[in-house]
Amino acid sequence: APTMQSARLYELGQEALAFDIDMVWDDSMMEFDVSMKTILELTSKGLPVTVRRIQLSAPVRIIVPLTPREPGWGALLVSLTAPPVIAMDVRVAGGEITRVPWLKKTIERMLQTAIAETLIWPRRVVVPAQIPALQSPGSVFSSAELESLLSDDPLLRAEKALAEQPVMLRKELERQNMTSSIEPSVRVKVKSGPRVTKKR
Repeated sequence: APTMQSARLYELGQEALAFDIDMVWDDSMMEFDVSMKTILELTSKGLPVTVRRIQLSAPVRIIVPLTPREPGWGALLVSLTAPPVIAMDVRVAGGEITRVPWLKKTIERMLQTAIAETLIWPRRVVVPAQIPALQSPGSVFSSAELESLLSDDPLLRAEKALAEQPVMLRKELERQNMTSSIEPSVRVKVKSGPRVTKKR
């Protein structure tokens, strides 16, 4: 079962809730068969490949857009902020994979690639919130709203604005330097008159 190691909360005002959770998932009971074209081509035989005892640790980012409509939120946006660390046992044709260790690395690499293409931030999975059962069934957000959440959210906008600040500051400093370099200067020279000597 997954366990939470630590969590970090982001301040986004009334638009959304956002937090990162360091999760560790250790499922020694889970077991599934793998059928991948690449592995079959590499082994040159249709040998059954079984993956079990999966251990996965990853930082999970969850964003919850808020809405005045019930139940108060419209969807869950789930991402990983970094590639997960994956460990597993791999069996081929019922035996341990001691003679073909490269196959385990191939499976781990393929899983890493699949996860990176779908879940690594800013990519995300959008899980719609459902309207309470007493009302007409359906999602709280419309299809267009859910579609927009695939590429936009308050936290992503805040990160982009923060990333643009150094650029804007540099441009402002360049503008100030340019302005100061062309400011006119005035040189004042005072010429003294003839010296007068008083006689007693």
